[in-house]
Parts: sequence; structure tokens; C-alpha cells
Amino acid sequence: MVEAESYRDLMRTRRREVLTRWLLPLAAAALLAAVVALAGGFREARGDAGPAAEPGEQISLARWHVTVREVELVNTTAAGSPTDTALRVHLTVTLTGEESQFALPTGLVSVVVPGGPAPSAGFEAGDVWANQLDPDVARTYVLDHPWPAPGEDGEQEAVAAVPDTVAVVVRDETYDEGPLFGWEWGLGDVAAVVSVPVTDNRVEP
Repeated sequence: MVEAESYRDLMRTRRREVLTRWLLPLAAAALLAAVVALAGGFREARGDAGPAAEPGEQISLARWHVTVREVELVNTTAAGSPTDTALRVHLTVTLTGEESQFALPTGLVSVVVPGGPAPSAGFEAGDVWANQLDPDVARTYVLDHPWPAPGEDGEQEAVAAVPDTVAVVVRDETYDEGPLFGWEWGLGDVAAVVSVPVTDNRVEP
């Protein structure tokens, strides 16, 4: 009988230890999460938050100089063919790294429309893609950001109102060791945000 009671006491003690070992850290983590959430730590970071720069101002990055020159709303390609409505960003870029590149890194330059909707990721829209970007050579560069972003069916909504200005966000890069491909360049923090007027250059169908 005494042995049975001792065994039950032992099991109760072990259950308390297990509960203490697991529940206290979980409770602490939940409390920390609540505090961070109340402080606004889990709110999505604004896509246009960063140091301000002016159109025409050179923005120096780890291996690029980027100058945002203008933004136009278009519905034709650079060759004049009809296409989806897009915010076309005109840049001057200079590669300061040592190795030639075929294009700007995806996401290095993005566009935020105040009040939305969001544009798609930009793609090179001029003819510079046919010639690589060489070190220390300033080049004009054009990025098209389809706007509004097409839906899952590929269809694009009509533009309700043309924004007066958009925020062109330029991110810097970091050189880090990746888990698969060794050391490589990746996107870093926002280096500059350029508020640029939008010129409506759409062609009537």
C-alpha cells in the first residue's frame, strides 16, 4: 500500500515537472508575442518606408548607382504594341561591381501606389536586356510594372484613377553565404524612396 502511494506521488511529481518544463516556456512565449503585437511589432512593414530621395538624384548601392528619372502610365510596349497597362519607370543605372550583369536584380526597384492597388513585380521593358550591363558604364534602363496587377486568371482590372505620384522604392543588396549556392547577392534594406509624378501616356485603342 505504501509502495502504491509512493508510486502515485512519484507520478504526480513527474507530471508537475513535465507541465512546468513545457507550459511555462509556452506561456512566456505567448506573453512576449502579445506584448510585441500590442507594440505594433507584427504589423506589416510599409513598402515605401525608407530614406527619401529626389527624382534625378543618384542613389549609391553596394554594387550599383541608380537614378530614378520619371514614371509614366502606359498601355503599349517600348516598340508601340498594345499591352497591359503598366507603370513604366525610367532609370539610369551604373554597375559598380566587377562582373558584368545581364539585368538589374529582381526586386531591386519596385513601385508602391498610395492607396493601392499594388503593381506586379517589374520586368525590363526596353532593349537593354539584349546587351549586358558592364562595370562603370552608365545605361538607361526601363522597368514595366503592370498595374493593377493581373488576377489569378491573368485578367487586369481597368484603371479607376491615375495616381498623381507613386513611390519608387530602391533596395540595397547584401552579400551573404546561402545554404545551397555559397556566397551570393540578395536584397537588403530599403536604400531610398523616390516620390515621382506620374505622366499618363496611355494610347487610346
